[in-house]
Amino acid sequence: MKSKVRFKGKLRSYLCWPLWLTIPMTLADVGLYFYDVTAGFLLTVFIAIYFVLELGLYYNTRPRLANEIINFATQYATVQKKLLNEFEIPYALLDYTGKILWVNERFSELTGVGRNYHKSITTLFSNITREFLQKHEDAQNITIEKKERIFRISLNRIYFDDIMEESKEIDVKDSDEFLTALYLFDETELQHCKQENLDQKQVSALVYIDNYDEVVQSVENTRRTLLVALIDRKINVYFSQYDGIVRKLENDKYFVVFKTKYISKMQTNKFAILDEVKTVNIGNSLPVTISIGIGMGGNSLVQNYDLSTTAIDMALGRGGDQAVLKDGSKV
Repeated sequence: MKSKVRFKGKLRSYLCWPLWLTIPMTLADVGLYFYDVTAGFLLTVFIAIYFVLELGLYYNTRPRLANEIINFATQYATVQKKLLNEFEIPYALLDYTGKILWVNERFSELTGVGRNYHKSITTLFSNITREFLQKHEDAQNITIEKKERIFRISLNRIYFDDIMEESKEIDVKDSDEFLTALYLFDETELQHCKQENLDQKQVSALVYIDNYDEVVQSVENTRRTLLVALIDRKINVYFSQYDGIVRKLENDKYFVVFKTKYISKMQTNKFAILDEVKTVNIGNSLPVTISIGIGMGGNSLVQNYDLSTTAIDMALGRGGDQAVLKDGSKV
């Protein structure tokens, strides 16, 4: 049977170069005839025998080589399929409408669907709809929470005209239909680590007593020390429940450091210390009020301190008796 396999490129050059070698040998033989006819004739015979042998070897080797290449390609495709099936990253292939065509073992294990599950991907991830797949042309990365797990899904289009680019039997040029390769990454632990790292960052805060001089002057001399001690205790007790460290800078100024994770709790109780210090009363005619400036979101504690000074200035500028949180550029 005549082989229909046609070699191209470098492989064809490697097979044909022994035959092409006869051309310079023939030119050399023509020149040899001018010097020695006998030598030229002998070289002609040699070239003829060489050409016939090489031609026979070429036609005899080509079918065998073609079979070896086909066998290798078949085995290579099988190995590729096996590797893709056992790929550590969960992988699925979707059609133009979002229907699941194929999934690998890791995808099946992670989602609980079988290899014969050919329903829409929307049944697994409601955010990935047909409209979503057809709207976004570029590769997309979306984050989805499902059953207390956090997944990052990477979607990548594979156009039919790219797949069939070398095909001469099927014309799909300028086709707008595509397949979608879906990669599923379980980032639950990663996100938890990121959040834990964020929660552990130190927040800087400044606490100022707005009306320190007026309050102190409103009580008897013998009670002033007790009044200040009660204010100190209120502030220390409040921040100690959030693992905060309080250091008194001046009579009416405090520096506090605590972890970011406690900010949300403080916001929930609306910084209860603002009202708690007002309950300190040992005969003072004025209630104690404080201002709090909190800085966070910086790359270091020094940057957070600078943010807290800006925040406390804003709190005092607005009349005091309030807390201002400056998170980077946000207030």
